Amino acid sequence: MATIVIILKLLVGYPNGMASVDDLKLKMVILAKSGQDWSERTRLLAARMPDLSIFTMGLWNAAHSAGPSQ
Repeated sequence: MATIVIILKLLVGYPNGMASVDDLKLKMVILAKSGQDWSERTRLLAARMPDLSIFTMGLWNAAHSAGPSQ
């Protein structure tokens, strides 16, 4: 669940909320190495949204595989 929260948080910073998978992977590696504080904050945020599903909520357009739907 924390991974989905991280992806959504990263996409907010991109134009139209869209980013390539490679860009997201790079940013996630940077965040993973940024320390325990970031991991803990993300875990706590994810715990507040246990039913978050980017696919069923329409936040991700899997047909285009480029990012969230418009």
